[in-house]
Amino acid sequence: MVDYQQQDFDEPRLQNAPEMAGRTLYKRICAFPQPRLESEFQEELEKLRGCQISFVDIHQIPCTEISSEVKEIRPLVSVVMLAYNHQDFLAEAIDSIVSQKTSFPFELVIGEDCSTDRTRDIVLDYQKQYPEKIRVLTAKKNCRFYNGSNWVRTLLSCRGKYIAFCEGDDYWIDERKLQKQVDTLESDPSIGLVCGQCKTKYEQGTCPEASDGPYWVLPNDSGNLFYDEHMVDTVHFLVFTVTAMVRSSLLETGFRENPFLTACLYMADLPLWYSILAQRHRWFRVDELSSVYRRHSGGASIRSKGNQVLRRDVNLARYYYWRRYFKDFSPGSAPEQIRHSQDGALRARVAGHVYSRDYAGLMSDLRYRMDEGLCSVVSAWVTWILIKTRFYPTLFRLFEGLRKLIRVRCPTLFRFLKGLRQKTRRG
Repeated sequence: MVDYQQQDFDEPRLQNAPEMAGRTLYKRICAFPQPRLESEFQEELEKLRGCQISFVDIHQIPCTEISSEVKEIRPLVSVVMLAYNHQDFLAEAIDSIVSQKTSFPFELVIGEDCSTDRTRDIVLDYQKQYPEKIRVLTAKKNCRFYNGSNWVRTLLSCRGKYIAFCEGDDYWIDERKLQKQVDTLESDPSIGLVCGQCKTKYEQGTCPEASDGPYWVLPNDSGNLFYDEHMVDTVHFLVFTVTAMVRSSLLETGFRENPFLTACLYMADLPLWYSILAQRHRWFRVDELSSVYRRHSGGASIRSKGNQVLRRDVNLARYYYWRRYFKDFSPGSAPEQIRHSQDGALRARVAGHVYSRDYAGLMSDLRYRMDEGLCSVVSAWVTWILIKTRFYPTLFRLFEGLRKLIRVRCPTLFRFLKGLRQKTRRG
């Protein structure tokens, strides 16, 4: 009989976990001081974000580990799963992982974040059913996904040489996904990340097409894609987390040397992919459908406010990595990429202030545009008048609606106008 245990690590913290947890990234990284962001970048990022940036203290994350003592099994792969209020989707996600056919041992590390529904009960039931594969991390208080604590503690608790990802509301459809990706990484040490194709499933009510039931969107690109650091200016980083696998050694280096990985942002996966490329490791995308990315009403990117904050932080990450790392890879395109990131973050900020009728915030956005030279004097004066007269939110919504209409109905015209706008800015 397997010895089922619950270990409480709220005090002391996770770095003092028992030996059954193996020599985790967490224990190795906690031997080093947490890196701090340079004051230059801290000020720039906070000015662009419009608010302060806090960071996860990797030495102070509350965590309870629930697992079974299986010291003799050392997994080659660890699968990271974040679970919060996923009771309707969790069983499908876990089943798709534990049913993987591999020639090596693997583990599933679930970061359960004090859910208010039956998520924790479901997770613990599965841990009892698969004690040789599943470890559960939880705590007495909520870590919250979007501030990074649950993401960081789950990542750093992994024991595998390779780390794969699957959110509690997504799932895999290829039973040999892990085996294929491990074979690719084992065959070429220069590859730091391997990913595949996924299809998107919009649950009922999340988009017009899904009003009566689920709506599926298949990937529209094909072909094996092999990137390196010299192509950074042409890569759009279309890495779906549910399809990805990375080398844990790159995560260790990233967390030890790159403080941005512990920034409390509304998204956490994109900085991870950037950090791998920043270490000059290539990534490989296979033209195989392996996973399903689910969109549902509880998802952060579906809610309008969450979507705005998400877009702001995505562009914040792009700005940081282009300023800090990628300008050395592609100095010719760096200024345009940095400016594009600033513009994207600013548009998300403006949208948030428009929908909340925050005129002080709109004035702050205008001052940032003027300080960074992102608008002309005439444009600044017109914008100032519109904000003061309270017409700006109405006109902004009107133009955003027109922009979406052109993008959907006349994509060729949309691309032409977008290219013209970029040329005007460069000029």
